[in-house]
Amino acid sequence: MGLAFIVMLILCITAALIPTSLGPIDTKPILTAEPAGVRMDYILHVILFWVLGLVYTMSAGNTDTNILPFLLGVFGLLLFAILMEALHYVISWRGYNLMDMLANIGGLFAGILTGGVLNAFVFSKSYPKAKA
Repeated sequence: MGLAFIVMLILCITAALIPTSLGPIDTKPILTAEPAGVRMDYILHVILFWVLGLVYTMSAGNTDTNILPFLLGVFGLLLFAILMEALHYVISWRGYNLMDMLANIGGLFAGILTGGVLNAFVFSKSYPKAKA
């Protein structure tokens, strides 16, 4: 794995462990929809794990020859996303929230999907180019 992936892992761990609060912006719904709004906190979880999934997929490169190591990495990242929120249950200065965990997982898979599309269609040398 590349340096960008390692930096993203460290950033995720740091964001999960440091005592932080965004104050009123953290819990105030910014996109109002019934029955509940979308909090900025959820959006930040999605963005952080989207970038992690994207960086992982882009650094994995071509998985056409052997997909098993890639899938094992995806499984490891899924466990990592769950563990980062599960730690909040144990750490006294952080609060556990199931929606945060779902935002982690959703962002991770969105990033993996985005990276897969970019690898397959944008950065692939075998993708046929349109004729002018």
